[in-house]
Amino acid sequence: MIYNPIDNFYKSKIGAIKENESVTFRVKGIFNSLSFVFYKDGEKLSKEIAMEYNGGVFSLSLSFNRGLYYYYFKIDNNNYIGLGKNLKGVQSKTPNHFQLSVYDEDYSVPNILNGGIIYQIFPDRFCRFNSHPVLPKNKFLHKDLSDLPIFLPSEDGEIYNNDFFGGDLLGIVSKLDYLRDLGVSAIYLNPIFKAYSNHRYDTADYYTIDELLGSQADLKFLISECHKRCIKVILDGVFNHTGDDSIYFNKYGNYNNIGAYQSKNSPYYEWYDFKDYPNDYNTWWGIKTLPTTDKNSSFVDFVAGENGVVSFYTKLGIDGWRFDVVDELPKHFVQKIRSTVKSINKDAILIGEVWEDASNKIAYDVRREYFLGKELDSVMNYPLRDAIIRYSLGGNSSDLVNVIIEQIDHYPTIVLNALMNILSTHDTVRILTALSNKNVDGLTKEQLSKIKLDDSEFSLSFARLKIASILQFTLYGVPSIYYGDEIGMEGYKDPLNRAFFKWDEVGNEVYSWYKEISLIRNSYNAFNDG
Repeated sequence: MIYNPIDNFYKSKIGAIKENESVTFRVKGIFNSLSFVFYKDGEKLSKEIAMEYNGGVFSLSLSFNRGLYYYYFKIDNNNYIGLGKNLKGVQSKTPNHFQLSVYDEDYSVPNILNGGIIYQIFPDRFCRFNSHPVLPKNKFLHKDLSDLPIFLPSEDGEIYNNDFFGGDLLGIVSKLDYLRDLGVSAIYLNPIFKAYSNHRYDTADYYTIDELLGSQADLKFLISECHKRCIKVILDGVFNHTGDDSIYFNKYGNYNNIGAYQSKNSPYYEWYDFKDYPNDYNTWWGIKTLPTTDKNSSFVDFVAGENGVVSFYTKLGIDGWRFDVVDELPKHFVQKIRSTVKSINKDAILIGEVWEDASNKIAYDVRREYFLGKELDSVMNYPLRDAIIRYSLGGNSSDLVNVIIEQIDHYPTIVLNALMNILSTHDTVRILTALSNKNVDGLTKEQLSKIKLDDSEFSLSFARLKIASILQFTLYGVPSIYYGDEIGMEGYKDPLNRAFFKWDEVGNEVYSWYKEISLIRNSYNAFNDG
């Protein structure tokens, strides 16, 4: 071993470092000379500094300004020591760069999730308290809670996501003792604001709780009852787009005010980007029901201002936010949200939806700065999820080891301990289904809807699930259970992964397994800091 960035003999501070914090680099090797070469991301010129030699070890102590850096070591004969397998330094003819993130001196991450367990709830599908909900027009209520969600297009070829099961906030309240008994310390709710669809990522009114879920009083009651049980509450913030059927856009005239679609004189007109008014406008991934918001308009203050949306709900008592498609939100928007939220509650947690390495992510040709101190506290850990699934299916540890070591090396330790470690979510195949490893390429959703594991397939998937969940519950970060995974619910991608919770299956062998590993996690302080 010549150099290993996650061994503090070779690099005195493991992972990302604070601005102006001294870090010592050491390299073992028999060379005439060795230089440390580094450059800041976005800058063309590199800097080379000679390292001191003492007893077979070259060393150098440096501090850095805030930013993202890359570095390698230059040997006297113009060979290099750069990034090798498992992030260990190896000699080569061409340099392969290590990464170093340097974050603000005053950057801190709340530890409210550390050592705990998150539970993700899709509100319409968890528990129905109101036995006779009344639905607005053009919405359909499933009478049989064992139904599959509607997954086929309507007669006009559109998928409206307008079928509901009636899950509500008071239903969640009624199951808080179940969650606490499972060891849950935080719940993350998919969107709860008024919207047309069952997933509610098409916000209609940020200041109104969807009437099918309850009221603002119900939300306050939920928060209060959660806090009595030491359970934190995290809301989903969807700020990249609104619904077209909203008080802001009002494409169908369902609201009394004048929306952006109806008039250029609307107070919301500047919130949207119209290419040919009114029918041609920018949307999220071409979905016409989701017009994107202009992040250089007054919408930013509406969301992140002193009396904006995030301020309102943070003051109401929630404990954090998960930001949908945070890659689509520019730096100034995310920073303003953070500043506002932290001014109200410094311990509120801010989690982003990022599917890649969030320490060096480039989105829309811009390098993101999620963990340099002014934006996020955590992200949904998709890279680790994918690596755990690959390992559980194939048994080859090298890929999993690489991802783990890379995250330890790239992220600030305070972030590492707060990462939201998922195995499945509302956007992925359920974990038990994913671990069956069935070849379903080319199958339609109708065909996928009919697939259920037989006894032998279930046994194999469950055995793999034990491996995956042990890793999820014992590595750095915070495990997040997608509702129903703890009882072995199955389902391919959206909406087949969003069936109503099967309450009659609580107590089965999968549930017993999750209870066991939850008890282990909650019994040892070692899991607080990875």
